[in-house]
Amino acid sequence: VIKKLKPGKHDHQIMEKSMDDARKGFATMPMTLRQLIDYLKGSRFRLIRRFLISQAGGKQRLIDDAADGGQSDASTDENILSFCSALQPALHVLALQREFNRQGVPWPSNAAISTAGEDWPDAYRFTPMNPAESRACVVVWWHPILNCPTYQVYYWLLFGLPCAVTSFNRWSRLAQALVRRFLMVLFSLYFDDASFQDWADTAIQAQEAIANLMQLFGSPWAEAKRQRCSDSADFLGLTHDVSEAQFGVVRFWPRPALRAKVVDIIKRARLKGFPSGLASKLYGISNFLELGTYARVGRAGLAPVKQRQYEGGVNVTPPISASFEMLEDLFKLEPRREFHLTSKTKKRVLVATDAAYEYCRGSAGFLMVVCPNQPTESRLGACIDIPDSIYSLWGPKETYIAQLELFAVLAVMASFASTLRNTHSLWFIDNTAALFTLIRGS
Repeated sequence: VIKKLKPGKHDHQIMEKSMDDARKGFATMPMTLRQLIDYLKGSRFRLIRRFLISQAGGKQRLIDDAADGGQSDASTDENILSFCSALQPALHVLALQREFNRQGVPWPSNAAISTAGEDWPDAYRFTPMNPAESRACVVVWWHPILNCPTYQVYYWLLFGLPCAVTSFNRWSRLAQALVRRFLMVLFSLYFDDASFQDWADTAIQAQEAIANLMQLFGSPWAEAKRQRCSDSADFLGLTHDVSEAQFGVVRFWPRPALRAKVVDIIKRARLKGFPSGLASKLYGISNFLELGTYARVGRAGLAPVKQRQYEGGVNVTPPISASFEMLEDLFKLEPRREFHLTSKTKKRVLVATDAAYEYCRGSAGFLMVVCPNQPTESRLGACIDIPDSIYSLWGPKETYIAQLELFAVLAVMASFASTLRNTHSLWFIDNTAALFTLIRGS
C-alpha cells in the first residue's frame, strides 16, 4: 500500500477533510510511520489507502480503499440487512389507523398528524469501532506539505469497509428502537435519514425529545438539515403529505430537486448528446421517481433510455425523444401517488378487451361488468372504432396486433374513467406483449 502512494490532484482536499476528522475527535492527528509504531506500542496493523471522489451533486467524499488494503477479503458478515422505503411515513400512520380499527374506535375528530425529518452529520464517524479492530483500519494518505505518506488511527467507522455498512445499520436500528420504545413515537431510520410522525399538537415536543435522546446517545442531529414539524416533509427523495391523514390518505410526489435533475439531464442530452452513462443516470432516477407517482407509470416509455445504456452512440433518436416527452408530460400532469389507510373501494369491475388484425384491418372491442353479482350489476360492451389515422402514429409495421390490444385498454379507460375510478378491477388481456407492457414495462 505504501509503495502505491504518490502525489495526486486531490491531496489538499484529502488533507483538509482528514484534519477536520482529527479536530472533531474521530481520529488521531496525522503521524509519521515511526510515530504510528510508537503510538500502537508495537501492535500489528493493516493500512487502508484513502482517496477522494466527486459525486454527481458536487459533494466530495472520502473513500477508504478496503479492497486494495485487504480488509474486504479479510472480513465477513452473515447478517442480512433490511431497510424501509420512502413510503415508510404512510406505514407509520397506517399502524396508527390499524390500532384504532383493532380497538373499534374511530379516528379522533380534528386530530391532525404532523411529520418531520432529521439527518445525522458524519454518520459513519459517529458510529464507534472496537479499539482493537481499529488497528486493521489505519488510514494512510499522501501529505502534500510534508511530501510523504501520513497515518491516522480512527476510533469510528470508515466509509469504504464492507462490514461498516452492517455495523452502522446496527447503530441506526438501536437508535430507532430507543425512540420507539422510550418515547413512543412513530419513527424510522434509513441509515442516517430519519422520519417521524406524531399528533400535530405534540409533534414539536416529540421532535425536541428525539433530539435530546440522540444527544445522549452520542449521535446528535445535523441542525442545518432538520425538517421542522409540518404537514409535509421529504424522506428518501419523496415528499409526503399527511395533511389528510385523518381522512385516510397520505400523498407522495418526487421532491423538486429530483425532478430538476431529470429535466436537466434531458436538456443536456438535447444540446450535447445522450451517451450510455447519461442514459444510465436518467433511467435510475426515473425508476425511483415512480415511487412517488403511480408506481409503474412511465416505465414502459423508458425502454429506449434503458436500451441506450448498452449501446454506443449519442444521438437523440425519435424513440428516445418520445421518452423525454413522456417524462415531461408526467411532470405536467403530476399524478401523485395516494396511499389509502382505509379501503375506499365501493365496487368491483371486470373487464375483458380484445383486438384482431387481419387483411390489413384492425378491430377491437370490450365487455365490462360493473358490480358483478350485486343488485346494481350492469354490463357494457361495444366495438371500438379505430380511425385509419391511428396507424400513422405507430409507423409502418407487419402487424399492429400488440398496439391494437393496448389501444383497446386505453379506449376503455378513457371512455369510462368515472366508472373505473376508485374501483378494484380485474382485467382480462389475452396478448402477452400488451400485458407485459402494462404490468412490467417491457
